[in-house]
Amino acid sequence: MSAVVDCRITVNTDALIAQMEGGLLFGFSTALYEEINIKDGRIEQSNFHNYPIMCINDAPPIDVHITKITENPGSIGEVSTTAAFPSLGNALFNAIGKRCKRYPFSPHFLMEIVSRF
Repeated sequence: MSAVVDCRITVNTDALIAQMEGGLLFGFSTALYEEINIKDGRIEQSNFHNYPIMCINDAPPIDVHITKITENPGSIGEVSTTAAFPSLGNALFNAIGKRCKRYPFSPHFLMEIVSRF
């Protein structure tokens, strides 16, 4: 996977790359696995044993490209976290030809969409 970021002059390249990688993985984890279910007025998930998150062995390699802009430095914030959802949604649309309009993109949910064809 590749990501391109423009935050003008980069002050700390390693920190910027780490911020992008971490944000993307957090966003993909949320988009793929993280779901809160309520049953009888109570939240069913109580801890990480029944609230899955992306583990390191699930993480794809990420190649971060930084633009060479010479304007005054800006900030990066959590731009990569918010970019993960639509990027994954577009990739799934290209793969299955159907727009997924609900998160998380769990295997059960994707099978439900594919079975409608």
